[in-house]
Parts: sequence; structure tokens; C-alpha cells
Amino acid sequence: MQQVTPDTTWCRDIMGGKVVYGQDYLPESFIGDSAELITDTAFIPIKSANQVIGSLNVASRPNEILTPEECRVLESVANQFGSALVRIQFEAELRETVQMLNALVESSPAAIILLDNNGKVRLWNAAAEEIFGWTSEEVLGKVLPNIPESKEQESYEVQQSISKGIRIRDMELRRMCKDGRIIDVSLNGAPLYGPEGQLIGLMGLMLDITEK
Repeated sequence: MQQVTPDTTWCRDIMGGKVVYGQDYLPESFIGDSAELITDTAFIPIKSANQVIGSLNVASRPNEILTPEECRVLESVANQFGSALVRIQFEAELRETVQMLNALVESSPAAIILLDNNGKVRLWNAAAEEIFGWTSEEVLGKVLPNIPESKEQESYEVQQSISKGIRIRDMELRRMCKDGRIIDVSLNGAPLYGPEGQLIGLMGLMLDITEK
């Protein structure tokens, strides 16, 4: 904490990350016409990612001086403000990223399907609806509906391979549509891992190659 004099440039000090206070430090731009009501001030920088993004400005009541303990509390409050702003910024960036990924998934020409560790569908994009005929509401939380009975063992083995870390590249398979048609698809698949490296699901991308 820095004791300041009337000729100190308060904005420069605060933007430099310094906490400034003082009985005589009453910048006109802060107090306006209330000089006679204020006997002490504190200007505490608020930081986000080590950058000063604002300041917590406090003025004492008449004839009261801010104690060292009060100044420490104010610094703690300013630090909490900074931490909260970091979280808000992170959450906003995360929402933007999620929205962008959702747009990519929904605009993909490939059927994008996500299964959890129990083989239940957790994601079924617009292309999957178009290619296979089932809507996401019909399949979410259920096992894959597009596996012909004769291909159930094959589907199980493919899912087991992916869950063991094997990435599938352009595997040609036969899958079923809601109307009963059997189509040829090309599968690319990969495991999905959580933050601690644990398997949390399987991701598959399928393209209809029947006409090729």
C-alpha cells in the first residue's frame, strides 16, 4: 500500500497495480462537490489475469480515517471482484465455444453420434436424423436403433475396439434406416476421455456411401 500526496497521478498509480490511499488524496473527479463530507479515500485496483481492469474506490465518512484492517478487507474484496470477473469471462468464453461446437455438429453433413459407456445415445445430430430417419428425441438415452440384427455382434466388436483406444478410419458398414432400408456407411470413430483420462464415451461419424 502506498501513501500518496495531492500531486500523485492516481490513475497512473492504480493502472500500475498499486493500492493508493490518503487523507489528502481526494481527486476532484472522484468526489465532485462532496469534499467537505470525505476525510479519507482508498483506490484499490481490480485485476483480471494480472491486468488492471478497474478500481474499487472508497471514501470514508466525515471525521473517520480508514484503518489498516479496513484497507486489508477492501483489498480482499477487490481481489474477489477480480476473481469473479475471471470466472464470468471464462464462462462467457465457454458458452461461446459450446455454441460454436453445437453449430459445427448440427451443420455437419456426417451423422455424428455419441455413445456413453453403457452404449446409450447421448448425441444424435441433424445429419443422423436425415440419414437414418430417427429423430434425436426418439433415440437419446437408448441403444443404437440402426443396427441390423445380423450386425449386432459386429457393432459390439467395433464399440469394444474404440473403447480400448483404437481409432476407426473409413470402416465400411451396413446400417438400417427407420423405414427398414439397409444402407452402406463409412464410419470414423474415436474414444472420448474425461479430464482425468477416464473413458467417458465413444464418438462416431458416419457418411452414407450407398450411391458411391
